[in-house]
Amino acid sequence: MTDRPTFDVLRLERCDGPVRTASGEPWVRWVHRGIYDGWATQGSRDASKKTTFWEVTFDAAVRVLGNRVDQVHCAGEGILSVGGLGVTLRSGYAQLLLHTCLVTDPAKFVDAMAPVFHATGAHTKASNKVPGGVVLADERGRPVTSEEGLRDLVLLGSKSVKWTNPQKQRARIWVSSISRLLRDERMDRAQVAFAEAILPGLLDDELKALVRWPTHGAEDTWQYTREHQALWAFCLVTSIQFPELVRAIITGAMRSEPEGELRSVLARVKAKAEAGPGTFQEKPILSTLEILKEGFGVSL
Repeated sequence: MTDRPTFDVLRLERCDGPVRTASGEPWVRWVHRGIYDGWATQGSRDASKKTTFWEVTFDAAVRVLGNRVDQVHCAGEGILSVGGLGVTLRSGYAQLLLHTCLVTDPAKFVDAMAPVFHATGAHTKASNKVPGGVVLADERGRPVTSEEGLRDLVLLGSKSVKWTNPQKQRARIWVSSISRLLRDERMDRAQVAFAEAILPGLLDDELKALVRWPTHGAEDTWQYTREHQALWAFCLVTSIQFPELVRAIITGAMRSEPEGELRSVLARVKAKAEAGPGTFQEKPILSTLEILKEGFGVSL
């Protein structure tokens, strides 16, 4: 991963009001967040399918973050924040998400992103020189990887603090086009595949060993109990917001577990959170557990 901000979700309560225009287009509004200003679309949809391990995990992550799958904004240091996980362009991973959308449904991608192509010529391009394996390229096909270059391409140089009218016009094209793209249910497949590609990277080797994360990436989940799957999902989802706390939480909950027994770990985490105040974020942890309990159909 990178030390640049990977996730930046715009909390829904900051954008009260309609989510679509009368014609069905994303409702784009100007928002203020701390020192930052910028365009934002609140988003209008939850994930469409919640059956497989990764579908349930992605849906849980979006709900825990208080987000929608088609939310997009440029009011922050991430340049653009895209989709259900709020992944940023500055981190290099929003580029991978956009490329995954392209691969998932090229015709839909081109249709939704046509205003971006027309205004900027920008497109995704495979590259082994960046963490996500994909970059944005300019109209001449040149990779754009620096923060300054990305800001020029997407925001005409704005740092999301001061804006000129041309900068606002350029940014709005990107925000509205990407939200329109992610509004299509077919793009949920792309966001789930993207989550599968990047979320395991949030877990260090020690934590993966503790919870017996499979080397094949949880593809054959029928081999594992729903409780075990919920434990993996808890680690993945919680690591988005509290990466440094997850291993400590799980290690503490497993201290008295019998060898080979994992099914009651989350029950111990829940009991500790309910007994707070403690050393970790009790309310977000309990919220995450409740969502995972529903998603995986387990009792804690």
